[in-house]
Amino acid sequence: MSLVFNRMPRQGVFMAVGGLGFLVQLAALAALMSLADWSWLPATLVSVELAVVHNFFWHERWTWCNRTVAPSDRAPSHLALSHLASSDIASSHLALSHLAPSHLASSRLALLARLARFHVANGAVSIAGNAVLMALLAGLLGLPAIPANALAVAAMSVANFVIADRWVFAVRPGRGACLPRSRGSSPRRGCGRARRSAGGAKPAISCSLLLMALAAPTRASGAPTAETLIAWERHVAATEARLERTRASAAPGDRSKDGIAASGEMLHVPSATISDWRGSVFIPGVTLDRLLDRLQHPGTPPPQEDVVSSRVIARGPDSLSVAIRLVRRAIVTVRYDTEHEMRFRRWTPTLATARSVATRIEEVDGGDHGFLWRLRSYWRYEETDAGVQVELESLTLSRDVPSLVRPMAAPLVNRIARESVMRTLEALRRCLEDAG
Repeated sequence: MSLVFNRMPRQGVFMAVGGLGFLVQLAALAALMSLADWSWLPATLVSVELAVVHNFFWHERWTWCNRTVAPSDRAPSHLALSHLASSDIASSHLALSHLAPSHLASSRLALLARLARFHVANGAVSIAGNAVLMALLAGLLGLPAIPANALAVAAMSVANFVIADRWVFAVRPGRGACLPRSRGSSPRRGCGRARRSAGGAKPAISCSLLLMALAAPTRASGAPTAETLIAWERHVAATEARLERTRASAAPGDRSKDGIAASGEMLHVPSATISDWRGSVFIPGVTLDRLLDRLQHPGTPPPQEDVVSSRVIARGPDSLSVAIRLVRRAIVTVRYDTEHEMRFRRWTPTLATARSVATRIEEVDGGDHGFLWRLRSYWRYEETDAGVQVELESLTLSRDVPSLVRPMAAPLVNRIARESVMRTLEALRRCLEDAG
């Protein structure tokens, strides 16, 4: 068995040790969550630390064993060298017993130094990386804890191998590998680890991708709480009151005629996030009458990337009921079947508004990732001598972003919201300009 192990490439041994550590971590995580009733975050931290210690022991004794015994400051005895050249582990231990006490003390110090480096590097990467990814996968995406942990472990494996090989177990300057072999012996003798690391990340990457593909769940379930919906309705009421107060304002928002403007913010409410984004676009050479007629006939939204298909369900003098299949692309791609009630109101010959409320939002493949719970849009159209100024305010309700990954996720969420508003306005402008 030892011969088989010794003939494995270092990367294969690393993945084998990682696989054992992975089982230790999953077992500890499952036990802490099911038996001790811990939440996923502290259970993850403790289970990862157990796996780190487990992996260090086997990397020390197996993966990098050709580097983990420092040579003596003075030449070892002939008996020691003859034993160190052997591939038999028991003989190696006997050889070490003949080394000088100063060498053994140095070896202990080197062991402690490697253990410290392993915790600082691999341990820190594993604990911090797993915690962040678990917060993202389990907290933000709502994936089950065990599959989410499998994805986190796979994502960290490549970084851990490179750090361990290049720093934790690296050969120090002026110090060779610890297990020299006798002249004429095969490079695969000794502990079998004296090999190049070039291209070593490839097997780790392949195994990581395979593990991620096997472990990735497709959806999670969830729904807004009563407290969340109260906060949402409160924000909607405040927004509508503000829009009513500023409806006749001479200069609402950004009225730049040079392009599309967009700005907004994320609001954290109980167990959810409200995205409140505003945008404006100037459409030259068009009248308000023509714009409203184009919006109500045929009544479907202009072609754009987010809209897969649309159809009018019902029509009134100043209202529309429209079914739209939406697609949202972020960390994962989610498709929604939605229905919207849209009402138009003409205030003056040059001013009109519209309100769109999503009355149905369902994911096409079932379940609920929580990326889109509620959606409302408020439009303002004002005719000028040169065209029509269009302003949009969009409100969406989605699941909460965990505080641990909020600094990383917030820019992504804001970018997606901003791009969605800009695409909507650009599609409207392009549609009217193309219609001539």
